[in-house]
Amino acid sequence: MRSNALLLGSLVVGIMGAGCAVAYEAEEGEVGDAQQAFVSHAWAYAWAHQATGSFTASSSYSRNSSGDASGQGVNNTITQLGAGQYRVRFPDVGAAPGGHVQVTAYGAGAERCKVNSWVRSGDDVDVYVNCFTAGGAPVDTQFSVAYVHKSGTGSSDEAYVWANNPTASAYAPVATYQFNSSGVNNTIARQGGGLLCGDPAGADRGRRDGRGDGLRPG
Repeated sequence: MRSNALLLGSLVVGIMGAGCAVAYEAEEGEVGDAQQAFVSHAWAYAWAHQATGSFTASSSYSRNSSGDASGQGVNNTITQLGAGQYRVRFPDVGAAPGGHVQVTAYGAGAERCKVNSWVRSGDDVDVYVNCFTAGGAPVDTQFSVAYVHKSGTGSSDEAYVWANNPTASAYAPVATYQFNSSGVNNTIARQGGGLLCGDPAGADRGRRDGRGDGLRPG
């Protein structure tokens, strides 16, 4: 699944809606000061503008909340580990475990990228990304990736979740990898093979159809 939409000026935050998996774009500066006082967050995003090698993400399409007021001044880096395999390092946003990751292949082809895992590495967060052809073979390709970790409550209508149990008929996902700005637990119900739907319990505005690919913590 590919997209030409770079993560510039926004964080793509995956949430589960009353239908099925959807994504909500939270624009930078959209949450007011009063809301920010209650919901704290660390975030980072990058465009892997090269398909091979190890490099620093382009500063025009890369931001990190540990930088200055606009998220600049910190280098997010990409390291190729093998054919279609990458590690993205987001410095100084790993103070707490958990969070949420989205990744999408970039360009006009049929390649697809998914998150293999993400882990804390000291104060950093390392996101491991695997990319494939339409036939499932590893392939080198460009991609965009975003990370967010939120806590607290507020009126900003935000939520994310990791569906950590693929076979349960209904359950509350692991607390470390979910968030809801209303302060309640998100829940997931399995409606059939390959179809998971969620109830974000209060986060209910301005959503658009989308898909989060292969989210799995390390």
